[in-house]
Formats: sequence, C-alpha cells, structure tokens
Amino acid sequence: MISKIYFNQKSVEHYNFENSEHSLSNINRLNIFIGANNSGKSRFLRTLFSDRNFKIKLFEDSFTEISAVFKSILEEITQKLNNLGLEDIGSQYISNIKATLAEKIRILKEIGLNNINTIATEILSFWKELKEFKATNSTLSDGRYSSSNFSEATNLIQSIVIKYNSKISSLIKDDFDYSPERIYIPILRGLRPTQLRNDDTFDEVFDNYSKRTIRDYFKDSLVKKEEIFTGLRLYEDVKKMLLGKREERSKIRKFESFLSKTFFNNETVTLIPNIEDDSLHVSIGKEERAIYKLGDGIQSIIILLYPLFFNQGKKMLVFIEEPENSIHPGLQRLLIETLMLDMFNSFQYFITTHSNHFLDLTLEVSKTSIFTFNRVNTDSQEDIIYEIKNSSNDNNNLLSLIGARNSSIFLSNCTIWVEGITDRLYLKKYLEVYQDSLPKEVGRSRFIEDLNFSFIEYGGSNISHWSFEDEAAWNEIRANRINSKIFLIADQDSTASKPNSKKAERLASLQHLFGDNFQITTGREIENILQPEVLIATIKDMEKENFSQVSYNKKQVQSDKYLKLQLGTFIKTTFKGIKRKYDAQSGTIYCKLDFCRAATNNIKTVTDLSNDALNLTKKIYNFIVLSNK
Repeated sequence: MISKIYFNQKSVEHYNFENSEHSLSNINRLNIFIGANNSGKSRFLRTLFSDRNFKIKLFEDSFTEISAVFKSILEEITQKLNNLGLEDIGSQYISNIKATLAEKIRILKEIGLNNINTIATEILSFWKELKEFKATNSTLSDGRYSSSNFSEATNLIQSIVIKYNSKISSLIKDDFDYSPERIYIPILRGLRPTQLRNDDTFDEVFDNYSKRTIRDYFKDSLVKKEEIFTGLRLYEDVKKMLLGKREERSKIRKFESFLSKTFFNNETVTLIPNIEDDSLHVSIGKEERAIYKLGDGIQSIIILLYPLFFNQGKKMLVFIEEPENSIHPGLQRLLIETLMLDMFNSFQYFITTHSNHFLDLTLEVSKTSIFTFNRVNTDSQEDIIYEIKNSSNDNNNLLSLIGARNSSIFLSNCTIWVEGITDRLYLKKYLEVYQDSLPKEVGRSRFIEDLNFSFIEYGGSNISHWSFEDEAAWNEIRANRINSKIFLIADQDSTASKPNSKKAERLASLQHLFGDNFQITTGREIENILQPEVLIATIKDMEKENFSQVSYNKKQVQSDKYLKLQLGTFIKTTFKGIKRKYDAQSGTIYCKLDFCRAATNNIKTVTDLSNDALNLTKKIYNFIVLSNK
C-alpha cells in the first residue's frame, strides 16, 4: 500500500503541504479528510482520484518480507560456501551482494517503484557472478579453490536461487507491482433510476449521476466511467447476475448473506430487481419493499459496500465523498469497522467527512490518518490557497473544524459513563468478545455502539459537575437531559485505603442513587483487571524485539498481586530489563493509550478476560439488554 504520494506541482498548485516537495505523507489504509465547508477537501479527493501521474512510496512493511527472503538466501549461500571451504571468497562475494541490494532497496524506498526488476535479477544471478569470479581468479594456487569446488558451489547456489525464485516472484508481484484500480463514490448517488422514457418507464442503464459527475469534475481527465459508482446501475447489475451463470448468481447470494450478517442481525436479505416498477426491491426478514420505500440509510449502506464486495482481492484505491450521509451514527461506526475487515485488506480508503463519529473511531481503529483542510484568505480570488495538515485525532480543534458535537448519545437507548478514553476502549473490547461468545440464537440482536448504547467519558473527578437528580444546582449539568438510562462506572483508585475521603463519600452517594447500575472497579483502575497472560503479552508487544532481554517471575505476575497496586510501578519493579517507561509520576500506567491498544489487541475471545472483567461486562450487557426492550 501507499505511504506517501508525490504530486506534479501543477496538479496541486492551490494546495500547501507541510513540506516543500508537494507530497502527502503519513498515508494509511484509512485516510480521513476533514475541514469546514469550502476548505478544498473534496476537490483534493477528486484530484487524487483523477491524477494518473503522481509517484508513490510504499509502506515500510512492503519491504520487510522481501528483505527477509533476501536474508535467507544470503545465509543459505554463505553456509554452503563455508562447507566447501570457500569462506574467504564467499565472505567478500556476499558482502558485495549485500551492499548492492541495500542500496537498491534504499533507492526503491525513496523514489518509488523503480529498479525492482534489477533487484530480482541481482538475486537470480548469484551463481553466474560467482562463476565469473572464479574465472578471473583461476591462477589461485590454494587447493581450496579448485575447479570442482567452484562447480559444486555454482550448482548449489543455482539450486538455492531456484528454490526461492517463486517466492521472490510472488513478493514482487504482490508488493511491488503496485498498479491499483480506482473507484470513486460521489455525493451524487442513489439506487432509484432517474431517466424517464416517453412511456413513463425508467431507463435503467442511463446513469445520469455518473454522466453529471464526469462532466463537472473529470471531463478532461483519463477517468473511465466504470471507475465511478453512483448506485444507479445496481438494478441492472443485479438483474444481469441473477439471470446469468451460476457463479454470478452465487456472488449475489454471498453479498446478501454479507449484508445480513453485518448490518441486519442475521435476518434474511434478498435483492430483487422488480421489472414492474423498474426498481430494486429489498426483502429484509419477512418484509419486502421497493428501495424507494426503505430508509435512505439502507440505500447508502448498499451503495457503499456493493462495489467493494464485488472487487475483493483487487488492489484498489477507494475514494468516498461523505459516506455518513443518511446513516445513523451507530451504523457509521459499523460501516467503518466493516471497511477495515480483512476481506477488504487490499483496499486503501480516502474519505471526506463532516462526521465526528469517524474521528472518534480513529482512536480505536489502527492504520488510520486524519488530514485537516483549511482555506487561507488571500487578496485574489484566483490565488486561493488550501492548507493540508496531518493531524492527531486528540486535537480538539478538529471538531471545531466540522462544527461537531458528540450528539450520538441523544440517539442511543442508554449510556455507559466511564472515567476516560481507555476505560471506554477496554469495555468496548470486552463487550465485543462477550457478545461473540453468546450462542447464535434466532432473533438475538448484536448490540451496536451509538445505536443501542453509547459511552460518555466524564473525566474522573469531573463527575461532580453533573447532577443525576431531577433538580440541579446552577453550576451543574443535568444528566437526564442527555439520557435517562445510565450505567456509571468509577475507578476504585485509593478509596479503599481512604474511606473518609471526598471521593469515597461521592462514590457512596452514587451507589445509593444508582443501585445496581453503578459499579466501582474491583481493581485500582480498569487496567488492573487485565488477565496476567494478557498483561505479559501486552508488555511483549510494547517491548518488541527487546522482550527477549526481559525477565520476570511468573508467580509474581498474578492478578491478586497487582489488583490493588499502581500498575505502572508494578510493571517497573516486576519486569527486569524493560526499555519503555510504564509508570507515571502517580505510579499508574504512563502510556495509557498505547498500553490500551496493545492490551486490547491481545484480547481475542472471552477466555482472555479475567473473572473481574467478565463480571463487569456481564453487568453492562444485561443493562443494555433491559434498556433496549
């Protein structure tokens, strides 16, 4: 995948980048463009889509595997040469090859896809170069360098290269022959044909939206009409496939099954091209309706996922204008999670949005980048400049750029109040694996965040700013104006050792007010209820290659040993040889968000939850069940 794009200056003449080389850096699998209206983000997205001349730089990961293959080849050749007593010649030979390959890979990383074939040629010509080396040194008198030695070495090297040839060819094809297809989903999209014939029927093959999009934006470019998907041709596509070969009919059935499992709680979904009214009908469960009688959100989901599902496995750059249009915040979250599924891992997304939910998700979904767009005021209307910056999603200015407030909680059936972001991310993961563990009963719904429930981060001691009573003081916020169904969770912190503190009194008051819908963590903080195996795996991921130098006593890494302690201090004193800093000044976890990401990545199933974590999750889940009846 692409990590950096270099533009021709003329194609981006009205854009200022954070560097002087007219390039967009830190590109990820999911790239979100945000900014106020008329800030240039949509124009830039269309430039990216239509520009066929930009140069690219690949992800560093693209070089890792092929470099590992090169290393294996060199090690095996070295071993064979040593066995033949050709250490001296082999050492110099391998050294030269290493230098050559290192330089070519460096150039490849800097300037794009040039010279990859010469790297492959270098690998595949090892045996030839060694033979030529022997020819130029035929006067050597040392018996080790006899003709038979070189002949045997030649054959061995050739066999090694042949053995790795298919692997090299596959990597070159997969990682370096990067010529992705493109698809653009514009704002102008829908599933209802718009072109009427004289007899008042629709011309289902006439895509007005696509024609208009090309005319407005891409008239003078190399964009093909097949690269623009508006949804208007979906009726005809489905009809052709259902009337086509078994393979095509099977594809439609698989797409219907995918929609059912992902968005419609396993209710049967059927797409029906109805020739009586020239429109697509959709059956969900026992109900069948024409697409124009269904919600616009369902239409949007189908439009966005159809071209991706039917292009699985292809390398593709996907450009989407404001995918959140007509979609409930809870389904927006589900949509992004769906786009990032492994089945779509060959796609790289570029998305414009005004949705704060997409920004929230970037804290939870890896391989995402956010780019902010700002219009710079100039004296001349013709010299308008747009600034592009790569931004962190914890920047509060991002939400002000799109005028967003966290309003999804008004649309949820209940709210779960937590102290901060890591509490939310841990509990989100716990609910995910817990729901996955439940039996797939008919009619059982999977609860969706921002639809069936939402999290609210109240910021620890800031809970005192809220009133959960019917009345509120002049300086308090009334929580029931947001949502009356509340489950509140608080960290224990040091209240166990300070029973008369203000926090202890506040927690006791909340316990009295909420009853079963209030929970104090059994551990000092939510990180303290991590299972020991998950804690060890988390430190392993944080330390990376240094973990081989880390030592610890497994008997000391037990949940009862660290449940009530400052976890950062516990890690520092228990794990010897760690490189990273884990303890904040207070003794709690220093790198909370990084630590949380690593920990949740190691929670795959419900068996990875400690008893304390599982009990807390069950209480939250039961609360959600009751709130959604």
